Amino acid sequence: MLAAVTVIAFTPAIAFTQSAHAGTANSTITVGGVPFTTDASGNTVYGTTNSGAVTNTGSTSTNYNIMWDGSTLTLNNATISGVSGSYNGAGIFYTGTAVTIDAEGNNTITGGNCNSGGVHRYAFGLFCNGAMTFMGTGSLQVTAGTADSSGDSAGIKCNSGKLIVTGGTLKGTGGYAKDGDSIGIDCGSLSVSGGTVKGTGGEGKTKSKGIAANNNSSITGGTVEGIGGTSDGEGSYGFYDQYGSITVTGGSLKAIGGTAKTSGQISSGICLWNKDQISVDGGTVELAGNNNYLQGNSVSGKVKLGDGVTHIQHLMQMAQDIRHRIRVKIHLRTSTSNHHILRLHLWLILQL
Repeated sequence: MLAAVTVIAFTPAIAFTQSAHAGTANSTITVGGVPFTTDASGNTVYGTTNSGAVTNTGSTSTNYNIMWDGSTLTLNNATISGVSGSYNGAGIFYTGTAVTIDAEGNNTITGGNCNSGGVHRYAFGLFCNGAMTFMGTGSLQVTAGTADSSGDSAGIKCNSGKLIVTGGTLKGTGGYAKDGDSIGIDCGSLSVSGGTVKGTGGEGKTKSKGIAANNNSSITGGTVEGIGGTSDGEGSYGFYDQYGSITVTGGSLKAIGGTAKTSGQISSGICLWNKDQISVDGGTVELAGNNNYLQGNSVSGKVKLGDGVTHIQHLMQMAQDIRHRIRVKIHLRTSTSNHHILRLHLWLILQL
């Protein structure tokens, strides 16, 4: 009888910090510098936040801000602060191959500052080593801290994986990068089928990028916005894709370049660095920049550039020649007969 009483009294203490739900066993994610680790049975772990500070004890399945089952992190009106100098300042830090974040209510992450050398020179608000899926009915606003050495500052960093967004509102803002890039959202590739995604670059010594990707990205639904910040060196970009193309078949994409302080540098809505293409077959795309809407090989589909709508199907390298020919036409209008103007006008149409 004594044993039965002991079990009855002990069981609620276990349920107080864990649920009976079995998730992924022995899996750790760090939130606000505090580790959340499932046990050998994969029991879910809960935590709370208070003015940015995180606690991983004393909460239940009906009273939590953070829930971790080993593969999905649920945020429920959580306010998280990263720790300067630890985990690259990231409020959420995960080294596994894939993670899902489910946002309920309004959630914020403020990254800490990083001023050390080596790998610690990078400052992040949210870091995952592999792929990340974002979902839910709520929102998550992530802001990176300052990278005071030679590293980048990125609000959201998916180090080598795809960022997949199916719902909710996800916003990432880069911090000040003293000698690197400031990036709102930095990922291997971006795939958006629903929800709202917004990346805003801060001030970067080299570049400022609203959204940066390394490979092919696709938008089939939802709303995507990339806004470049201030670049002290090599340019400001709304959406910067290093090696891939961008395909839009639904939803909307808006990319706006910010301020490029250095004379001769670029402010561009979209930069396709490897000279790939943006393809639009549905949805809407709007680009704007101070001196260049798009860098890349080609565009197919209807794209809004600034205040006008155009249909472009030519190599973007022709842009400089086209502008030159138009200037020649305008000059000839003031110095030649209408006959020559008409011939030149027809030639321009054929060339375009």
